[in-house]
Amino acid sequence: MISRNFIRIKVLEAIYAYRASHCTDVFAAEKRLEHAMEDFYALFLKLLALFPALARMDSKILELKKGRMLPTEEDLKPNYKFSENRLIQQLDNNPLIEKAVKNNAVGWDNDLDQLFLKPFYTTLRNQDFYTQYLKSGENSYEEDKNFVLQLIELFLLENEECAAYLGETRLHWKIDYNDAIIAVYNVLKKYNEKQAVEKPLPPLFKPTPDSPKSEDEIFMRDLFVKTITDDKEYEQIIAQCIRNWELDRIANMDLILLKMALCELMHMPSIPIRVTMNEYIELAKYYSTPKSRIFINGVLDNALNMLRTENRMHKQGRGLMG
Repeated sequence: MISRNFIRIKVLEAIYAYRASHCTDVFAAEKRLEHAMEDFYALFLKLLALFPALARMDSKILELKKGRMLPTEEDLKPNYKFSENRLIQQLDNNPLIEKAVKNNAVGWDNDLDQLFLKPFYTTLRNQDFYTQYLKSGENSYEEDKNFVLQLIELFLLENEECAAYLGETRLHWKIDYNDAIIAVYNVLKKYNEKQAVEKPLPPLFKPTPDSPKSEDEIFMRDLFVKTITDDKEYEQIIAQCIRNWELDRIANMDLILLKMALCELMHMPSIPIRVTMNEYIELAKYYSTPKSRIFINGVLDNALNMLRTENRMHKQGRGLMG
């Protein structure tokens, strides 16, 4: 479900936190990284459960309007199109999702969640795309699915109100909100009308055929542990690749990014060199200083030439590409 790029970001955050805390227990730090990934999956489940929760809120409010002292014609003949959305019903009726949500305690039934949902639902109802959906006159699974995807793209993605509320429950949820909602989007995009009721949930790590452990999970753990345990070796390489510059003058984030990149180049034989170079140059753009991208590109180019000359890289399979 998650990408290698997301794994690199979580490992970067974990190593940064490890360094900042002056911790020496790598095993404990690795456990915290695993817990952070589990938290992300819990957030994914929470957001997946948001759609049925909003649909139930819609049904409840429409029923309450029927009982008004002076109901309007619209109140007496409510439009249940959203609450009966076929894709949302698939989510609500899937016992595997229900079990996962319950086991992770990420439903929307407690009082605080309900207090958040009511005004949030009202805001949703005032969106143009929502009104157009109710009035379209169409009645198909495809339209229902497109509406849910629109709901994500136009309302939930980068929704600061929702991200802030979830961040009050678990700190990292605010940081991980957009990545989690994108993961939900990618999962729902593959839904279809004829799928089984008990459609399995995607695992956090993409499964690897004929292997008990996912390659992505192994990649995450190796990248984290080896970057920390081989720290001195990577510092020596970096020191040889910078001219007229001292290690202690390099921004802490840049240093971590360089060490992670060297770890991939030297110890991840199946990852193409160009993929590693591009990924860490891009990460520098978002997580470090404005000039970091150029600096990291230059250092890695020098390191690559040195590692090739000394035969310290051993790429194979996919790693030979690029």
